[in-house]
Amino acid sequence: MLSSRRLLPEVLAFARAQRLSLYLVGGFLRDALLDRSRRTLNIDFAVASQALAVSQQLAQALKGTFVCLDEQAGSGRIIVSEGDERIELDVSDFRAPTLEGDLARRDFTINAMALPLERWCAGPGWERSLIDPLQGRSDLSAKRLRPCFAGTFLEDPVRILRAFRFAVELSFSLDPSLGALMAAAASQLGRTSGERIRDELIAIFSTDRAGWALTQLLEVGVVD
Repeated sequence: MLSSRRLLPEVLAFARAQRLSLYLVGGFLRDALLDRSRRTLNIDFAVASQALAVSQQLAQALKGTFVCLDEQAGSGRIIVSEGDERIELDVSDFRAPTLEGDLARRDFTINAMALPLERWCAGPGWERSLIDPLQGRSDLSAKRLRPCFAGTFLEDPVRILRAFRFAVELSFSLDPSLGALMAAAASQLGRTSGERIRDELIAIFSTDRAGWALTQLLEVGVVD
């Protein structure tokens, strides 16, 4: 059976052979802390540099398929399949010179935590080694969605839709600062890809709080 429990030690063995520091980041850690399972498993890694080369080599080591996600930003995906099961491993370059700087450039604090891969593979108690400079774990406990930085929506307007997706999927409240930040960036949503917008909207409409989300999107000017 294909699982992260089986796959991640193989990734760690690869990283050690390459003398590479790999960090688990993003939604995989968030969902692990929430004890939340997902239909399709996607695991995000951050690496200081050379993410595309690392992704290609890792795909070969795991006998998976490599996909370039963003050549300019340095982001690649490895798809590992076994029968009907599938795991996606996304490897991205730091968005800043340091890991802490990278986390500070992410969308929301609940997605801005990191963990050395070797600590995860060591087993129980990994939470004590969590790298959490923006207090994302506290926001998880408070069920609160808070931005990592004021320009998060201007940097990527699709994050407006992502905010409401997280709110409805996780039953989280929105930090009071989000409304004005969203309204300031709403007009820029048209410059992003239709596929990304579609995916976020489908996810929102697949929940039982879609009506609330649509009302809020109207208020911040996104629907127009």
